[in-house]
Amino acid sequence: MPALAIDPLTPTTLYAGTWGAGMFKSTNGGASWSAVNTGYLNTGYIAALAIDPTMPTTLYAGTRWGEVFKSTDGGASWNPTGLIYTGLPEAYILALATNPTTPTTLYAGTFGAGVFKSTNGGASWSAINTGLTNTYIFALAIDPHTLTTLYAGTNGGGVFQLQQQVPSSLALAVVKAGTGTGSVTSSPAGIACGSDCSESYASWTVVTLTAAPSSGSTFWGWTECPSSAGTTCTVTMDAARTITANFTLGVVLPDLIVTFVWTPASTITPRARLAVTVAVQNPGGPAPASTTRFYLSRHPVRGPGDRLLSPSQRFPALGAGSPPESRTVTVVVPRTLLPGAYFVLACADDLRRVAESDETNNCQAFAATVSVSGPDLVVDDVRPRGSSAAAGGRIAVAARCGTRAAWARGHR
Repeated sequence: MPALAIDPLTPTTLYAGTWGAGMFKSTNGGASWSAVNTGYLNTGYIAALAIDPTMPTTLYAGTRWGEVFKSTDGGASWNPTGLIYTGLPEAYILALATNPTTPTTLYAGTFGAGVFKSTNGGASWSAINTGLTNTYIFALAIDPHTLTTLYAGTNGGGVFQLQQQVPSSLALAVVKAGTGTGSVTSSPAGIACGSDCSESYASWTVVTLTAAPSSGSTFWGWTECPSSAGTTCTVTMDAARTITANFTLGVVLPDLIVTFVWTPASTITPRARLAVTVAVQNPGGPAPASTTRFYLSRHPVRGPGDRLLSPSQRFPALGAGSPPESRTVTVVVPRTLLPGAYFVLACADDLRRVAESDETNNCQAFAATVSVSGPDLVVDDVRPRGSSAAAGGRIAVAARCGTRAAWARGHR
């Protein structure tokens, strides 16, 4: 197993990249694993993994033939980022590293083509090989105190150090887009957009942008923002950047949707505990805090007869167009559940406390069913009542039933 990544916020969630069998995920500290290869992650050969420390549902996987794949939903689906035509060569990706304060900046180490850098979350790449005499890169590490210093471990050529030069000041520009109107201000001061939509800041300055929609408009989210939360965008100035604030005309209602639901279990029993990972997103207007509930259903859509699981999961307020929020919760299977195949459903805002633009798209089912098994009943004691009976007569028999592990009530 050449690659392993651990969720920094939920350490019991792990990802394992294999050489030939694809990607696997565990939500219980490695006790059980399930394949997560949906989408373009079909080569099966994964040599490197990196996880966004600020948004752990965002992952990068380095594979053979110069491919870097990206998932933004905790591994549920994958899409290519750094393929050959976007800047990476036809060489194995053996190492990945992300900048801890600006996770959209990442590095890829290749087998024979050196080191490549992306500053836009893997959308494009450029080589940074000046002075690198061995291009077979097996390991990459970023200095946690000096984030412009990168170390590259090679195959037989030692360790190389790259000290990237960052200008003393860098430009930050804000662009406003959409049918609506609004303003954007910055802290530290400098941007009041409105009229002044760009400013130069000293390298490594942390700048917070705040969007305010005009009357009759709604803020719709950020584009190219490394770290956003509702109407705020936080940028570490390690490169010149352009951030887009999107405004739309009119008041837009929230639209809470489940983008991802997953469980490692394939067979469960009544009263068992079931780990479920769920991601909720809001592509609509700003949404207050909400509650997501879980069900076991005979069908992949919500309907009568579905069995509610407890506990539910509380999600915080989600800004307009905010990225998915992921949580893992352990629910309890009802004691009286009948045996059979069930879908695990997650339903955002299931209590209907948030007025939404679409109330019909709140639920999503895990793609595979889980099997609920019943008790394994056995007869372990049969005794006749009485010692004799006439031919053609009746004889009373007492029988006792139970399970192999414990007695099942109501069976005699």
